[in-house]
Amino acid sequence: MEPTEIQLTPLERETRTVLPTREAARHLGRADQTLRIWSMRDSGPIRPVRVNGRLLWPVDDIRKLLGLARPSSHTPSDQPPSERWARAKQRAIPGAAPSEE
Repeated sequence: MEPTEIQLTPLERETRTVLPTREAARHLGRADQTLRIWSMRDSGPIRPVRVNGRLLWPVDDIRKLLGLARPSSHTPSDQPPSERWARAKQRAIPGAAPSEE
């Protein structure tokens, strides 16, 4: 079976949140099997998401690994939900004072 050529979307313009193993491997300059081994041994620099037995690789993690991470326009998820909600409300309503809930 001859490998098919895939057309890669540059990571800067990628709109999907996850990529299949073949595309992720091409972006990382690795063999498909290397990513599968990372997943199986839980030893790689990034972790896949499993969906119906398939491995999908988060685009944000690939960007970070390659040093292409875009500045986030949202509040980091390591903040408590109440802080995230207050910041989202401030962005949605300019001039709104943070609430003391």
